[in-house]
Amino acid sequence: MHRCVLVGVNAKYVHTNLAVRYLKAAAGEGVEICEVTINDRVENIVDRLLRLEADSYGFSCYIWNMDHIRRITEVLKKSLPEAVIFWGGPEVSYDAGALIKSFPWVDYIVAGEGETVFPKFLRALAAEDQTALRALPSVWGRDFDGQSLAVVDNLDALKFPYTKADLDTLKGKIIYYESMRGCPFKCSYCLSSTLKQVRYLPLDRVLEELDFFIDAGVRQVKLVDRTFNVDLKRTKAIVSHLINRGGATNFHFEMAGDLFDEALLALIETAPKGLMQFEIGIQSTWEPTLSAITRKTQLDRVAANVRRLVSFKNCHVHVDLIAGLPQEDYGRFGKSFDDAIALGADMLQLGFLKLLKGTKIREEADRYGYRFADFPPYEVIANDFISARELHRLKDIETVLDRYYNAGIFKETLSWLLASGHWAAPFAFFEAFADYWRAQGYFDVGVSRDQLYAYLLAFLRQEIQDTAETGRLEALVKYDYLCQGHKSLPVFFKDHRPSKTESFELLKNEALVQVCLPELRDQAAKWRIRQVFFQYFDKGVLKKLGLTDKTGGSPGLCVFYEGSCRLVPEKFTEGVCQ
Repeated sequence: MHRCVLVGVNAKYVHTNLAVRYLKAAAGEGVEICEVTINDRVENIVDRLLRLEADSYGFSCYIWNMDHIRRITEVLKKSLPEAVIFWGGPEVSYDAGALIKSFPWVDYIVAGEGETVFPKFLRALAAEDQTALRALPSVWGRDFDGQSLAVVDNLDALKFPYTKADLDTLKGKIIYYESMRGCPFKCSYCLSSTLKQVRYLPLDRVLEELDFFIDAGVRQVKLVDRTFNVDLKRTKAIVSHLINRGGATNFHFEMAGDLFDEALLALIETAPKGLMQFEIGIQSTWEPTLSAITRKTQLDRVAANVRRLVSFKNCHVHVDLIAGLPQEDYGRFGKSFDDAIALGADMLQLGFLKLLKGTKIREEADRYGYRFADFPPYEVIANDFISARELHRLKDIETVLDRYYNAGIFKETLSWLLASGHWAAPFAFFEAFADYWRAQGYFDVGVSRDQLYAYLLAFLRQEIQDTAETGRLEALVKYDYLCQGHKSLPVFFKDHRPSKTESFELLKNEALVQVCLPELRDQAAKWRIRQVFFQYFDKGVLKKLGLTDKTGGSPGLCVFYEGSCRLVPEKFTEGVCQ
């Protein structure tokens, strides 16, 4: 029997590869999967593959792993010349003929959606039947060209790519799933716009397979459907099923922000917290840019719907922008940034345009003066509207945005800071803070979590001259720090808390524990004190945070337990030094 190993080279250990699982399910016996990451050494990966002693090795190729795959396959082929090496995936499907001539260690490229052609391809390899291989229109060889990309017309003909045994080996990892392929829209930067019309799995099959993940205890299922809510009736049926089914599995959906209707929003509002999360592409709020990339979207509906989702507080909401799109210069991108961050989403991903093979925007590169890297991921360097220096400055802003806003560990500080008026707009704040990081050299060294707080404090002290205002902001930074579960303070914070003796006495008060720390009521004070951290805050700061004593006072003492802040009513703090 011909033995084939399908290799998934993932971006991170927590990721999994859906494509190789579909191919294995389609081919049946004689195929096994090997998953590695781009962080693994080439020598170690090749050693692992050699030990599998396969007749052929197939690689799933994407922009994030192509460089690594080129090195792996060169070393593998030179180590095992008799083995057949083949590539597949979106990164090699649009210029297969040129690639196979450029890389002599690759024997074949399978272009397009490979599930239907793959079993035939393997049978031809096993039989060493060159005539059969040449007859496959989506296969390119060293001395022959294919004719077209393979497309799967009937998704229901594909076998479910997961087994219970497979999931048992993937505990804690993200599981990828698709209920549809293709996209009805024609965004010029996206490969999905080049595919055949949208194709769906039958609804009853989708519900059954989602139940399979829930029953298996999968932590997160990420649907790779490009526009999950393009068919609202179908979307509501799936969302309703997940809500009624329950379970601990989180489901991630990519949604078009303007395609929600009131019924879908009302349904999502009833979902248990953590059941679903949504990724919504905004890309730009500049109409000339949206027109240039043939992206049809109603921005007012997007904004209103994202705000509604955020207001539910039961689902993580992630929005995207793309820097380097046509017609949008640096200043106008800043306006898109401000528009997006004003929506209050949990995460704002600042991405950079990739001019992917096969996309319309790559074909239009000369029209907009694009300069982009010739190697994966083909990222924009400059165009007629934004310079290379400006894009590099946006990369600095992206780093600071990820570490402070997207990390979710400075929520109260940023909420107050961005509305404070000290900077003209959120983009101006992140721009100034990123420039500060650059001037201090922080981008060039490793930065710890505690240092993030120290750098922000130093920046605020430098930029804000109002002592009272900086004092309030320092208190907020400290509050955010303690809300991460810390039970001590670094030296750059002012530590203002009761003495150890006073803290012990407070925790001996059973009435206080019943009000503030009911989880610890069965423990002795000597154990309680190891799990909590007391800190005084200015009453004005607590009031702005909405943390006021329901008994009528406005207390200054807080106790932090497992990342949550509990107010200590004033009646319990009489006689305690402040």
